[in-house]
Amino acid sequence: MKPLIGRILQDGRCLDGGILKVDRFINHQMDPYLMKQVAVEFMYRFAESRPTKILT
Repeated sequence: MKPLIGRILQDGRCLDGGILKVDRFINHQMDPYLMKQVAVEFMYRFAESRPTKILT
């Protein structure tokens, strides 16, 4: 998760009300390399529960 944390610190924006805006690299303009790293990490962390959806 270090790549995701680093990207949040680099490009995330904190809005009023404690909202973290990460649409520049997760929702609207996806970074495919970062998303692949996150997917692999999620696979390892949640392998036992076998999730079918991840909401952002």
